[in-house]
Amino acid sequence: MFVRVRQLGTLSSLAVWIAPCITASFVGAISVAVAADSKHAQINGKEYQVVHADLKTEQVRLFFANARGEPYRTLPTLRAEIGTALLAATNAGMYDRGKTRPPVGLLIANGKRIRDINLGNGAGNFYKKPNGVFFVDHGQAGILESGEFAKRYPIEKTAVADATQSGPMLLINGAPRSDLPPTPNIRSAVGVASPTEIYFVLSVSEVSFLELATMMKDSLNCTDVLYLDGAISNMDTREQPSKAKRDRYAGIIGIVELAANR
Repeated sequence: MFVRVRQLGTLSSLAVWIAPCITASFVGAISVAVAADSKHAQINGKEYQVVHADLKTEQVRLFFANARGEPYRTLPTLRAEIGTALLAATNAGMYDRGKTRPPVGLLIANGKRIRDINLGNGAGNFYKKPNGVFFVDHGQAGILESGEFAKRYPIEKTAVADATQSGPMLLINGAPRSDLPPTPNIRSAVGVASPTEIYFVLSVSEVSFLELATMMKDSLNCTDVLYLDGAISNMDTREQPSKAKRDRYAGIIGIVELAANR
């Protein structure tokens, strides 16, 4: 779900706007327990979109192409295909330059490996190591450093259904990285607060890597956070569908309503 929060200095001075019939509690951090609803958040003067996924009641999946083999590319295309069962969606990992914009690193969508893990070196945010992999495996989510993921889930044995590789990692075992450039920008990231609690965040305001990591640690209780991308990032929700047809992605992360809850 989305929550809108205005914070002035500390978490003790919070004014919360929430949609009817939605409840939220605050005990040192934002706590959310219901499905997707479109709200924004302001924390320390910076505005964010925050999407919460609970794997006990929702699915988080990676999407690349439809049954005809046609890549989705855009959030509106995915929504048109899936409809109201799609609670929310955002861009997955980064893409290489070129007409087809293939993913830079690992992408597994519904058990199909689109691209293998990339442990190489290069220029750009993806290669600000350590980079990492966000994955969902048998109803539990995690973020691992890329090399560690490759060890735990080798190509010939992995049964992970959905995964995307990106970089840099912003929060590792609760420790924000302080070695990254302080330049502010629009940024998006995925964070894991527990094996079943996932947060997707898009900064509406320009923020640094450290600001984003610290917010997701202090306000969302995330222990690990992986950067997804910058200014091309976008969010789509059932209440506020994205119209960004120009923004084309190698992969898309979607939160899907379980059939039992429809």
